[in-house]
Amino acid sequence: AYLAAATSHALLYRFESSASLTKRGIELCNDDATLCSLLCVRGESLTHMGDTEAAIDSFTMALSKSPPLELRYDASIGLANAFRISDHRDSALEALSEAQKIAETLDIAEKLAQSHYLRGNILFPTGDYTRCLAEHERALQLYQKAGSSQGEARALGGVGDAYYLQGRM
Repeated sequence: AYLAAATSHALLYRFESSASLTKRGIELCNDDATLCSLLCVRGESLTHMGDTEAAIDSFTMALSKSPPLELRYDASIGLANAFRISDHRDSALEALSEAQKIAETLDIAEKLAQSHYLRGNILFPTGDYTRCLAEHERALQLYQKAGSSQGEARALGGVGDAYYLQGRM
C-alpha cells in the first residue's frame, strides 16, 4: 500500500510526500522485491527534490538487495541519473553501462531508449557533440519504436541540445 501511494504521489510531482511514504513503507517492508521498489521510488523522489546524495544511497541500497532484473535496471538507471546530477560522471557512466546491459537483456525499447538518452545527457557537458547527438538520435529511434511520445519529446530536446553544442541554433 505504501509503494502504491508513494508511486502515485511521485507521478503527481508530490515528491516530498512520496519520499515520506517510502520511508514508512521501508520501515514496514519484509520482502526484498517490494523493498527494492520502495527504495527506487524513494531515490527518484529524492533526486527530484535535489537530495542527490540521499538518492544515491537509496539506489545503492536497492541494488544491494539482489533485485529481479527489471528492478535492477530501475535502480541502476536511477543511480546513473543521480550521479550525473551530482557531477560524478565516471560513476554515472559505470551505473549506466550496467543499466544498458540489462535493458538489452530485457529487450525493452523504452528502457534502452532511456539509457541512450541519459548517456547523451552525460556527454553534453563534456563537449563531445558527435557522441551526444548519436546517443540522442538512437534514443529518439527507440522511443518511436516503443510508441512513447513523452520519450520522443525528451529525445528531440536532447537532439536540439546536441545541435546547440555544435553552435547550430
